[in-house]
Amino acid sequence: MLSRLVDLKIAAKIGSALAIVLVASTTVSVLSLRSLSTLEEAGERTRHTYEVLGEISRLTGAMVDQETGVRGCLVSGDAAFLGVADAAAGTGAAASQVLGAASDLSRQSEHLGAEIQRFLTTVRAA
Repeated sequence: MLSRLVDLKIAAKIGSALAIVLVASTTVSVLSLRSLSTLEEAGERTRHTYEVLGEISRLTGAMVDQETGVRGCLVSGDAAFLGVADAAAGTGAAASQVLGAASDLSRQSEHLGAEIQRFLTTVRAA
């Protein structure tokens, strides 16, 4: 085998070396591109997750405001506390936005939907 390599002309040796370098370079480029694509997808999923978490935070705040207003009205008998509950009446719309944003995250979405329904049932019963 080594004797065949020695017998090759210098141009063939250089051409073979360049072909090997070209194949190696192409392979590394393809692997790098695939890795970059994977990183971009992961970044997009992370961004989406933080958007959903932000929506959940706003929803939680609205739910706490609504619960506080209803509780204040029940304890004091003063309907002025319902203003806070009315201001948080967009909770259902916020819940729909959260569920829409979390459609990719089905397991979390199902759990969140059950918690929202349980909370809204409790508030409506009061």
